[in-house]
Amino acid sequence: MKTIMTAGKGGTGKSVVLANLLIHYILPHSNGNTLVVDADPHQSLSLLLAPQYRLDFPTSLGELRRQHGQTLRTGKGLEQASRSELADILVQQALVPLPGGALLAMGGNDQPGCQCVVNNLLGKALDALRERFDLAVVDNEAGVEHIGRHSGWPVDLLLLMTSPRALDMDVARKILIHAQTVQRDIRHSILVINRYQSEYEKLHPAGLAFTLPNTNLWLTLPYSQSLDATDRPDPEWISELQTLWDFVRQ
Repeated sequence: MKTIMTAGKGGTGKSVVLANLLIHYILPHSNGNTLVVDADPHQSLSLLLAPQYRLDFPTSLGELRRQHGQTLRTGKGLEQASRSELADILVQQALVPLPGGALLAMGGNDQPGCQCVVNNLLGKALDALRERFDLAVVDNEAGVEHIGRHSGWPVDLLLLMTSPRALDMDVARKILIHAQTVQRDIRHSILVINRYQSEYEKLHPAGLAFTLPNTNLWLTLPYSQSLDATDRPDPEWISELQTLWDFVRQ
């Protein structure tokens, strides 16, 4: 299964870019083989996709985990099914059909106490999804350390989001450094510079991108007033995503 993942500082447009890439490019060309994983507890990607596909807000895997946490840990209350089978059932219950695939909202993980058994069971259930889908598209939580999650899934293409601000670019650099530290397998990455305007040209990282590990390309997305105001980009902004789509389908 090919895996595409976002990373970046909060507010740089990870979920908006990914939602529009899915709506306008990936899902219309998918044969039902795309798994969309909303790994942000805020579930921004789910919220952006819901109006387009008239989705009920999905029950997250985190919520199902809270409801069945004790059973997963101890096995008490199970009759015929095993704990492993229950984990598989919960993952299937969390899947929401999409045209071209399915959506899985991970939700929060705030249960007290050791969750090693639960994590292991759900991790194996998630790994089993790899056999059902050809493409996984994962929207990560904002920040540096989250690139280390879902570490069993190699990242074929990382969409490393930033704005032209030097602070946001520094976070992008630290994400890749952390990925190396935890030995995350990232095969290719694209530095996506969102909200780019000509007055920031002096910050354009033409050199920076190619000094980042495994960063093959930088791409600028222009500032869109309609996107900032309504979460609805104009056609020119959407057309710029074609470059990302070209990389996805390689």
